[in-house]
Amino acid sequence: MRGRYEVVLAIYPTRRGMAFVMFEGPHTPIDWGRRRRRSSDGNDDCLRKVQSLFERQPAVLVLQDTSWTGTRRSRRATELNSAIFELAEQYSFPVCSFSRDQVRATFTELASPTRHAIAEYIAKNIPILEHQLPPPRKRWLPEDDRIGIFDAAALALTYFQSANGNVAAA
Repeated sequence: MRGRYEVVLAIYPTRRGMAFVMFEGPHTPIDWGRRRRRSSDGNDDCLRKVQSLFERQPAVLVLQDTSWTGTRRSRRATELNSAIFELAEQYSFPVCSFSRDQVRATFTELASPTRHAIAEYIAKNIPILEHQLPPPRKRWLPEDDRIGIFDAAALALTYFQSANGNVAAA
């Protein structure tokens, strides 16, 4: 544990790989990024990145709940999430998971808690992530990979709110 807060690692499977954010407190991200998977290695490249993140000894891992009662995701994303969970068990890291509805409930002050509205809120309240904020997606364009960083951050902020009973971002 560093400083006053525990280090929280949140990982979010994306369309092309995964995104992660590591927080030292609810307003202090210490690392973030994305990992694209190579088409030839399935999720192996993402899992190698997760192992390198685990070497930093986070206190808790936060994932999206992709179980049948949680959030529906693609087969590849669900398999990656499960593999990350199993890897965390090998390292004896506690794992918390939240559904999309639980994440949206964290951001109740937003009139319409869409993914982009949540990302804008996070960028406004955690300025160091502001340069990662993609423009709003047009319906005919594919999703920008950078939105995954904000999905991971939203998971971490949901964890902080549930752990402390406080508002995740000020």
